[in-house]
Amino acid sequence: MRDLEGLERIAPEIKEAGGVIVTASMDQWSELAQRQARMALGMTMLADPNGDLVRTFGLEDICFGEDIARPAAFLIDADGVVRWRNLPTSWRYRPEASAYLEAFMSGVSRE
Repeated sequence: MRDLEGLERIAPEIKEAGGVIVTASMDQWSELAQRQARMALGMTMLADPNGDLVRTFGLEDICFGEDIARPAAFLIDADGVVRWRNLPTSWRYRPEASAYLEAFMSGVSRE
């Protein structure tokens, strides 16, 4: 959950720069809603219990005999172009929120 807390901490800076954080999880929506309420998370959280999104992006990780999702991250601009991505090889790797913020800010044009 440390990664969600980190994303929540950087959300105001991302929003101020014109971005938004959206997460996706293979958990059921009811589990996500409980986690969102318990942790007071303001970000949009998408449920993908069937793994459709995970398979579309090739993020499956066979672990303990089950498919789970790798904690991938994408920065997608307003035109739908992927500007940055982080595709770890294992579900165990979870970057610090500062890595996401740095990647986002480096891709934001400053006028």
